Formats: sequence, structure tokens, C-alpha cells
Amino acid sequence: MVTLLAAFASELDPFNVLLETPRYNPGSSFYALCNHQHAICSSLILYWKLSPPSGLSCMEKTQNCKPMVCAVFCNRQPGSDREADEKSMESWTLSFLKESARRMSLASAVRLRNYYVREKAGQLRADGILPLRLKRPFRANIFLRERGSDLATFHEIAVEEVYGPVLRGVESFQTVIDLGANIGLASLYLAYNSPTCRVLCVEPNCETYELLVRNVRKLSRSGRCQTLKAAVWGTHQRLAPNQKTPADRYSMFAVRVASANEPSAVEGYTMTEILDYSGFDRVDLLKVDIEGAERELFSTQDLSWLARVGAIAIEFHEDSRSVSGFDDKMIRNGFEILQSENYHTVVARKPQWHWKLSARA
Repeated sequence: MVTLLAAFASELDPFNVLLETPRYNPGSSFYALCNHQHAICSSLILYWKLSPPSGLSCMEKTQNCKPMVCAVFCNRQPGSDREADEKSMESWTLSFLKESARRMSLASAVRLRNYYVREKAGQLRADGILPLRLKRPFRANIFLRERGSDLATFHEIAVEEVYGPVLRGVESFQTVIDLGANIGLASLYLAYNSPTCRVLCVEPNCETYELLVRNVRKLSRSGRCQTLKAAVWGTHQRLAPNQKTPADRYSMFAVRVASANEPSAVEGYTMTEILDYSGFDRVDLLKVDIEGAERELFSTQDLSWLARVGAIAIEFHEDSRSVSGFDDKMIRNGFEILQSENYHTVVARKPQWHWKLSARA
């Protein structure tokens, strides 16, 4: 048990630690205990009581106790019954770990739990990175920034599975272009559900692009993924960040045309240029989440590139769907618009495209 708890304390994967332990014995009662999730979580709670992880210790143990800060860490109100509140905290922790461990390694569930406690206490690190080893809905080692919108993006894609309707609407795809790839979670989700597909990730935000490259590294090394630091636009343009977007709302990063004397932060390419860069003759699935730039993409006169696209999964922002005339242009170019299962993504596809795709396969 000491080995297991030490693994949690050092934020390593406990099962890897077990495998590396010389006295590891698959038939031992110790191994059986480690396979029992409830026992693991209960032991972990006991461990926290005896030796809480850094930053989670009860402030009442210090001479300069601040009751409200203590209430945040210990999930209790000043003056409330300590035993009852400890039981409440244990119950929440156990439920959280059991639920989260379905999607990720148990060590990752612990890190995520610790993150939420530190967030509540206002103790997130400005440059902190949260590593998670996911098991569902896709297998990957991912990295999220503690501050900003990465956790919200993670929740949308890995917990709510907002791209689930896309998989149900587009049954099969071998080539994907992800416009507005952010930190790569949607690309990983799609790639995991189509194990032989190839993906091009396009992301304009420099800081986010670095994390994108890190998250899709394994996919890239397998030859299935390319990345491009750029934005899509109606015409080839020098672009700059939209200053109205909060700096830490990475998922809301938007661009505009740069002024004549303004240094360009990112290059804006046309969809035809991006298709040519991808090396794909045809794109089975085009995922679009570009924070309003869909107005520029679909308002341009030249939509000939749509002939090379089989399906589009797009998130609209404000009135961009009506302003761009998206629905009418899709129908005129041979697409059908599927009934949306949720508010997040609209799927348009060519009815005969996937029959052709099946024939090619």
C-alpha cells in the first residue's frame, strides 16, 4: 500500500509503479486490492487525511488560520461540525474519483480533483500545465493550461462529447481538416474514432499552437497528423488577433485583417490553399470552429473548393449562419443539412459521398 500511496503523492501513474515494483505479484492480496477501485479511493482518502498533498492541507493546522480559506480547502463552513464535513468531503472525493477514473487513469483523476480544489481556492498557477492520461472517449496523453479555457474545452469534447453527433452523421472518413484545432482535442477524438484517418490541424494562436503540437505528437509521429499555424480567410490576408478577445479565453481566439503598419501575427490562407497544403485530393470531413471567421469563409464568391469536401461540421458564432447564407450555399452545392442533436455543431454532408468513400475503402 505504501508503494501505491507514494505513487499518488508523486503524481505518477500508480499502475506503472506497481509494475515496476520488484515484489509485484499478480496473485497477491495487494494486487487484488489495487484492482478494487473503491478500496483504492478509500485508501487514498485516508492517505490525504494523514498526509495531504501540497496545497491541500487544512489551514487550521497553522497558527495563522484563516477560517474562510480553510473552508475552501476542507469544503466546510467555519464553525460547522468537522466530522460531518469530513464525511461530506470524503463522499465527494470518492464519487469524483470513481466517475473520473472511467475516462482517465486514476492518477490523472487525482490530479484533476486537486486542480478543482486549487481553482476554488484561487491557487491556480499562471504557467501551470495539467497532464491527463485519457482512456475514454479517446486514448491519449494530453496537456491543459490551468488558467484559461482549456478545461472548458476538455469538458465539452471529452465529457459532453459534443462531436458525438458528427460521428453519427458522418459514418466514415479517411481525411479530416480541423479548422480552429485549438489544443487538438477534437482532432484526437475524431482520429481515435477513425483509426486510419489522416488529419490536418490548423490553429492561428501561437501559444495554443505550441500545446496543439504537444498533444498530437504521438499522432504526428505515426504519420497521421500534420499541423499548420495559420488561419482560414476568404482571401489570402495578413491577419492579427482581435483585441476584444480576452487573452486567456484561448477557445475564443479570433482574428481580423491587419492594418498596413501592423505586424502580422498570423497568415490567413484561403480554403483552396489549405486544401492544397494538406495533400488530400478530397476531404471527407471538414471541422470548422473559427470564432466568427466562418462569415469570411462562406461569404466569398469562390466556393469551388466545396467540390473537394464530403461533409462539414461547423460551430456558428452569433449571426454568422444567416449572414454567410450557409444553408442556401450548402444545398446549392449538393449538401444536405442534418437535424442538429445539440446546440454546438451543425453537420452538412453530401448524401452520395460516403457511398463513394465505402467503395474506395
